[in-house]
Amino acid sequence: MKVTVSSDNTTMRRLPSRTVSDIKVVPMTIRKSNSFNGAAINTSSVAIPYYLGGDYTLEETLHVFIDGNEDYSLTQSVRVSSSEKSVVIPAQPHGSHMITLNVSTVLNGVTMTSDSITYEVAWATEGENAPIIWVADYDKTVVRYENFVVQYQVYDPATSGNGRDDYFSVYIYKRGALYSEVSRKYNAGSWLTLDLTESYDVGNNDYTIVCGTSSKPINFYVTTEGSRDLGLV
Repeated sequence: MKVTVSSDNTTMRRLPSRTVSDIKVVPMTIRKSNSFNGAAINTSSVAIPYYLGGDYTLEETLHVFIDGNEDYSLTQSVRVSSSEKSVVIPAQPHGSHMITLNVSTVLNGVTMTSDSITYEVAWATEGENAPIIWVADYDKTVVRYENFVVQYQVYDPATSGNGRDDYFSVYIYKRGALYSEVSRKYNAGSWLTLDLTESYDVGNNDYTIVCGTSSKPINFYVTTEGSRDLGLV
């Protein structure tokens, strides 16, 4: 049996148990925690939460990648537990960064590695003026006529922080052409939303969120396969 419950990396994939040299192994899993507020800008270290699942008798290695590079000072031994765990990521340079976690174990010379989870996390550095744009997870494949909303956040040092709470302009481009212009404020407690349902096309879709000199691509594919309940009676 194979059960896949995933359209992004917020949920885990359950694979069949394996037998290695006559020892039954329950596959390792790692999944995100809803307790993390990804919409907040950070100025110091950040605790990244996660849950592990698998064989409770095994000792595993948590691998920590920052922007695709493993940070061996943060990689550590862990035991599987159903309770929430976390790894503390030190403050990173001004901007958004991809924090990726997975776990592995070696059994009778065989290395097994779980799927990965990724958080996009933003850090602001005093004296840096470039706006920061980052996004929450979104589906990379959409069935035509499905609603498609991207959660994103923008932090503009010129208008946000240190008691400032001013509006700033955000521009949305579709394939390089201006699609819309909106006025926003930074709110650490909630994501901004970009509804692309009425504008996407079948096939590859390329949008860009721009604020000042900073930009963030939004890329996804719209397929005609699958079905959607239109609510018709």
